[in-house]
Amino acid sequence: MARLVYFLLGLLVGRWLSDLMREWAETPTVDEPTPSPRPALAVPNKSAAQESAAEPDDLTQITGLGATAAKALNDIGIRTFAQLAAQSEDELVQRLPTRVATRVRRDKWIEQAKKLSAR
Repeated sequence: MARLVYFLLGLLVGRWLSDLMREWAETPTVDEPTPSPRPALAVPNKSAAQESAAEPDDLTQITGLGATAAKALNDIGIRTFAQLAAQSEDELVQRLPTRVATRVRRDKWIEQAKKLSAR
């Protein structure tokens, strides 16, 4: 008699699990959002030929911008004061590593670059 009770109980649990799995399989899944691409860097009004001929500036003349930060800027294609001055702060912060990006606003690199490129 006990075997019959266990058998029937097993059938009921199996049916319940089967229904539960069917509901789970029919539930729509939520797709993870794809990360948005990083915006392209703004390019100064100079032509490509003029830009390639221009000598790179010593970006470390900007207060708060050391050799590591200058290398990070060079890595993303910024080599002159004019190129740095043409950037928006938000865009620049997104493109730079966090340890460097925190100083862009604090030390006002873009304002300093505008003054130095006007010379």
